[in-house]
Amino acid sequence: LYAKVWRPDATYSYLTDRTGTASQSPPSSLTAINDHTNIRKDGLYTNFTPYWTPATAGNNWTAQPTNWQWRETLDLVNTNGMTMQTHDVLDRYNSSKMGYNNQFVIASTSNAKFEENFFTGFEDYYYNKQTLSDYPNGHQDSCYIGLGIGLQNDNTYNNIPGAMVSNTEAHTGRFSLYLTASQTAYFAPTTGQTSCLTGLAPLPSPRDSFLLSIWVHVTPPQGMDPLLDFAPYAQVRSAFGALVPTGPVIEGWQRVSGFISGDAIFSLEALSPDKSFLTYFDDLRIHPKDALMVSHVYNSTTFKLTENLDENNYFTRYKYNKEGQLELIQKETEKGILTIQSAYQATQKH
Repeated sequence: LYAKVWRPDATYSYLTDRTGTASQSPPSSLTAINDHTNIRKDGLYTNFTPYWTPATAGNNWTAQPTNWQWRETLDLVNTNGMTMQTHDVLDRYNSSKMGYNNQFVIASTSNAKFEENFFTGFEDYYYNKQTLSDYPNGHQDSCYIGLGIGLQNDNTYNNIPGAMVSNTEAHTGRFSLYLTASQTAYFAPTTGQTSCLTGLAPLPSPRDSFLLSIWVHVTPPQGMDPLLDFAPYAQVRSAFGALVPTGPVIEGWQRVSGFISGDAIFSLEALSPDKSFLTYFDDLRIHPKDALMVSHVYNSTTFKLTENLDENNYFTRYKYNKEGQLELIQKETEKGILTIQSAYQATQKH
């Protein structure tokens, strides 16, 4: 932990019986009313011993762990004091990924360690920048994204070049990853950077698998009808084979979902026949197959929450008026994007 900053290290619960006389026979007239529990008086601890007790002499305190059950331990904290990983008495790990210069939670995962999951909406590669030209060299820190990303024939897995992040199309937020015909983006865990807490590490066994989910959009050449299926034009490939978009096309986006190999090495591939087809990928998430993830996207200028993505990577969108007040909530479903709440305000003219 960091100097001069104190945080809870572990959480304990005290286990003991509670007072309650409604079930006694005969019930006590002092605490039971008409043979029912008196919630004003019942439910108190029958006994209690503080975990720490002061010594009779000196400044030492003595632990009294009897009846105290450990519940949770804090494992990781980032530089801004945000909790990044905990684990509980059943050895279940919960972790959070931070974005926007470690200020906001962009993904929360249950039943997975910090290094076992990853999410990017390709938003804060240009954090707090208005145009792509404001950030010509791509992301400011490879440790921050946690995955190495490179173009085809680039085995060094460099940061995303600026030309690959586009604000032309986006499933959520403002940006997405852009590929042209026969272009490939390779993903692999960062290596040699032990201080990169945001990294994704391979699973212990190569036969283990990650669950991957990502959204794809393909723009056909001008004059061509919109595509009804993107499977012939894009895929995700790992040692387990290829994953293609399936399910309905929802407002121009189709989801890819399936298992990739536990080495966490995979590629996004544009299979379009020529460069007149434009392929976009957005909202990439990776986690173990028995984990659950929800993720979040923010406006990089106002920091307002713009989308929540549920366990299936479908978004709930929040729209605001010019005064920053919430006016519309929309939900993405297999049947399309539905409005579930709207609220408009006006000031009466005199």
